[in-house]
Amino acid sequence: MFWSCYHNDAQPSSTNSRRGECGEADATNAGSSLLSMSGPESLPTANEAADNSSQPQPSLTVNALEERLPELTTKDSHSLGATLARWFNSLSVEERNQATFDVHGVNDITTETPDLQCRFLWQMDEILTSLKFHPNLPTDAYRLAEQKSMAYVHNPALKLSFLRAVEFADAHLAAERYIRFYNFKNLLFGPDCLVRDLTWNDLCPADQQAYEKGYLQLLPERDSSNRLICVYFSNLDDYDDATQFGRLLFYNCTNTSSTWESERKGIIVIVWVLGEVNMKKFVTKNYLPVTGHMDNAMPYKLACLHLCYNDSLFNAAKAIPITDAGELQVNWHLMLLEMKQRAEAHVRSGHNSESTTFILVPSNQDVLFGRGRRIQSFPGNIRLKVTVEELLPEYETLDKDGKTKLAERIVVAVKEGGARFLSQEKGAWTETTDDLARLKVAQLFRNRRKTSTSSGDNAASTTEKKYADTVDGACPLGLFKKPKTN
Repeated sequence: MFWSCYHNDAQPSSTNSRRGECGEADATNAGSSLLSMSGPESLPTANEAADNSSQPQPSLTVNALEERLPELTTKDSHSLGATLARWFNSLSVEERNQATFDVHGVNDITTETPDLQCRFLWQMDEILTSLKFHPNLPTDAYRLAEQKSMAYVHNPALKLSFLRAVEFADAHLAAERYIRFYNFKNLLFGPDCLVRDLTWNDLCPADQQAYEKGYLQLLPERDSSNRLICVYFSNLDDYDDATQFGRLLFYNCTNTSSTWESERKGIIVIVWVLGEVNMKKFVTKNYLPVTGHMDNAMPYKLACLHLCYNDSLFNAAKAIPITDAGELQVNWHLMLLEMKQRAEAHVRSGHNSESTTFILVPSNQDVLFGRGRRIQSFPGNIRLKVTVEELLPEYETLDKDGKTKLAERIVVAVKEGGARFLSQEKGAWTETTDDLARLKVAQLFRNRRKTSTSSGDNAASTTEKKYADTVDGACPLGLFKKPKTN
């Protein structure tokens, strides 16, 4: 069964109450992941947390929550469901709708213009200057990072990722988040890693061995809203302590979410619980001591957290890398790790061309080269086939030069819509040239032409029609329009 926890640290309605209360949001949001299990009345208030300490102390929040969390196990599904229902019913209609939209990824995304970026970057810089010596924020690591490299700390691209994490709702929240980011990085990895991107070699041998076991993985597919999915197998892990888990989580997230799309849409996290587990011990031992605070210190938005436990109804979830016997599948995980290491090696050698085109998980809009049912049924490939189907009558009337231009037109439409033509080599996805993309489109036209001739029918499949029916306007190339944003 799936339990969803709603994370919302960037909504305008809650922002004003946090202005000028640096450090208080830390303790409040540390428990936001637990609302679905404990109810809002069980959480310490911001003032309670701030009175106890001038800097984040996960143990205080953990103890406060541990006293109030119900002694539920995964067998107590009815009690846990009732707790969820009570919390959800306590929300206003607007809050329920917003939570539902965020969980399913159908919320509006702010249109990001150069003017918006410049305005918020300037605001964030001003706020960072004013917060440097704030007593309720852990600013030592941030100031140390500035001493080491002003260029790294004030890199606009890095700061923009934190603004996207709060949906450009409040530069103050982004600035607090940015300061906490350096604090966690320093605590987990030390000052030598403060002003550079983390690499595999920054993990000690014990950390590397634990990471290779696959307890924390990035799934090879995205959700229906095109968001990356990370899964954590809680009952199988044998991490030394919460700090080691924090290092692996920090490394995994900072190496996964560093794309413009994932920064805007956020990441989905699935906590997969096998067998019976006490919910209180699970949360306080494995999750909250580190991740309860880290959630508000990362350059990405945690869009939703799903808490799942082993249920026969979900054993058929093929995207989850675990067998019916409870054994982890790590083939994809190790292949992904190898790709990351290869990209890091290219950067170290001064040849960073691969790192700029290295794609972990294709977007649902992308068109994939290759064979097999998985490739042919990929959403981007289906969209392209629908376009070819609709333009086939026009294709039949054109000469050779006209057919080439039509294929080029489709390639341009696909790329202008934010999609890419990707090929896979040694597990890594890379973007193909425009010439190869045009040849693929031309091949689709020829194949479709043969199919139509043999069957005497130009109709698209039922699946393909569903995609076509969702497109506004008569132009088939509208399938590749960018999603609407406000």
